[in-house]
Amino acid sequence: QLKSFNCVVPQLSGFLGDKEVFNLAAVKLSSIQEKKNDNNILRIKASGDYSSVVKYMEINKAHLLIDLSYHEAPENQSEKIDFEHKFDLSNFQLKFDNAALDVKGVVRLSRSSLPNGKLDISIHQYHDVVDTLIPEDFIFSKSFFKKVISKATANELNKDDIGNANFKIIFSDKGVTVGKLSLMELQAD
Repeated sequence: QLKSFNCVVPQLSGFLGDKEVFNLAAVKLSSIQEKKNDNNILRIKASGDYSSVVKYMEINKAHLLIDLSYHEAPENQSEKIDFEHKFDLSNFQLKFDNAALDVKGVVRLSRSSLPNGKLDISIHQYHDVVDTLIPEDFIFSKSFFKKVISKATANELNKDDIGNANFKIIFSDKGVTVGKLSLMELQAD
């Protein structure tokens, strides 16, 4: 079993014919697998910069940073520690052009209960984030995501902050809430 992996790529360019279509710089990827209190833990960190003069993938410039831990409890321990699988997202940042998405939080999964945890979401220019990241043929439309974000942050948005959103996604035994909106309300819409 591979215990750790480290990769650094100073620069990588992609060409179509003799024209450069994208450039990746300062790419770092590391993965460490360890055992702590009988839990198997996989820690993943990744970062890098992307640029394209031809707006390949609809983005001119982007920066990505991920710091994630995945915990897997031994089968005989899951009742004692309230999860079988746990995702601990210490930091996820995606910044591109004039938009940004930041996510932090923890989600616990167990076969005996609904998901449990909380994700803190911060989006700068959420219309651009949705338009860029959600594919046209995705299960939910782009307008659906924009409507959910707008409703989830309805009372918190102000005139100076148009297009920016901060909200929590909470997973509990009562279901899922997105900001002030419960999943049940979403289904009713």
